[in-house]
Amino acid sequence: MMRRREVLKTALMAGVGGLPMTAPAAIAPSPAAVSAANNAFGLALLRAQDASKNAFLSPTSVSAALGMTACGAQGETRAQMAKVLGFSAGDPSVDPVWAELVKSLRAEKPGRQVSLANRLFGQKGYGFLPGFTGRLSSAFDAPLEEVDFGVPEAAKVRINAWVASQTRDMIKDLIPSGVLTPATRLVLANAIHFKGEWLHPFTKSRTVDQPFEIAPGKSKALPMMSQTGQFVVREDEEAISLAMPCKGDDRGVVFILPRKRHNLAQVEPLLTAESLDRLVSSQAVPQKVDLRVPRFEVDTRFGLNESLTKMGMGRAFEPGLAEFEPMNGGKEPLHIDAVLHKAVLKVDEQGADVTFDSLMMSEAGLRGTVRTPRGTVEVQSSLVGRFNASNVLTAVGCAFAAGMSPAAIHAGLRSARIRGRLERVGSPDARPVVLVDYAHTPDALERVLEALRASTSGRVVCVFGCGGDRDTSKRAPMGRAAAAAD
Repeated sequence: MMRRREVLKTALMAGVGGLPMTAPAAIAPSPAAVSAANNAFGLALLRAQDASKNAFLSPTSVSAALGMTACGAQGETRAQMAKVLGFSAGDPSVDPVWAELVKSLRAEKPGRQVSLANRLFGQKGYGFLPGFTGRLSSAFDAPLEEVDFGVPEAAKVRINAWVASQTRDMIKDLIPSGVLTPATRLVLANAIHFKGEWLHPFTKSRTVDQPFEIAPGKSKALPMMSQTGQFVVREDEEAISLAMPCKGDDRGVVFILPRKRHNLAQVEPLLTAESLDRLVSSQAVPQKVDLRVPRFEVDTRFGLNESLTKMGMGRAFEPGLAEFEPMNGGKEPLHIDAVLHKAVLKVDEQGADVTFDSLMMSEAGLRGTVRTPRGTVEVQSSLVGRFNASNVLTAVGCAFAAGMSPAAIHAGLRSARIRGRLERVGSPDARPVVLVDYAHTPDALERVLEALRASTSGRVVCVFGCGGDRDTSKRAPMGRAAAAAD
């Protein structure tokens, strides 16, 4: 049932925009086309989540955060993002469309509260290109606020406070400790809050606990709201939908049920943008319905890196490969480090209270060289490092936060029971690096990194490694290495 309601939310957010739901098409950008693309993107994103768990998300919120990021992308990175989103994301021709969508989503009427806010949190004094920040300010009404990611905890507190203020405190602590690092350069945030009163509210005194069947032979007692009234019902071969309008009569919630009992798992894969459009906005007349709806609340949090990579935009997450030069002129490589999305939905007798927040975090890759007895290793960013055909690292290095003394690093190594020699990265901040010259599998690399983090109070900045032959007596000289941002 919960995923059924959440599939509906994909449709609801299009309704919040007050735009018709039509199938995406390769036409000139328009609010209707981008809205339709958001709906298709939302269905694909929903299917990419764990099917065994409740999932509730806002394609509009995630799409807006990705759309802002795409304005600073180029080449294959932007092309992949545009393909996943279903429209020419990042192209200047879409900027006025986003401006119109933002204005439409903010429209308030009596009985309805709407809040939509976008903001950039950038590293203080970094110097993002005016062409990038200017576009986001005009298209998304997203001003730039400078913070110091060199003090990650303070930056986290400030961004979380902004999110809470924009969502009327429904979303708190979106960014957990440890997510932001001194390597973070930019956080792009989108927050949406919608609270609508039912056009025909339920009578609270009629709400009683009743069994709610969640699986064959399995039920749970829930507070069940009930009323009899005139509602629009639509149906196709697989599903039935019921629309509950909110005051203002241009926003509402649509509940979608499978025609066959307990058949949601079979119906959900069959939903398309076109079939969802028919279930949400096709012509239909109200009819008398005896309606029962559970009073419920859904609170979900997602890390969307893996889902978006599977959907086809993995390059944006690849340190050293992601192309975000329009953000900073290419003075250092940037990549998306994390996409966080949190959604809260409350449905009760008076109406629906919906809140979403999406964050995109860009980190700088560590670029420089490490001189070792085996030669010079060029270090670039990559999440796990590069391995040989046997999936083995013949050397692994860990870079520490600038300012850590050699004595502190060696103390941490001894605590983690790791033997290695201290090297120096030739990057502007000259972070010290310990090179451990023996084979590691990816799993062992993770364990080494965690041990170092624990023994040095989390001050490991990145880890890198380079591949070679499994036979340690025939190791090739070190060539290119890849660094993994912490």
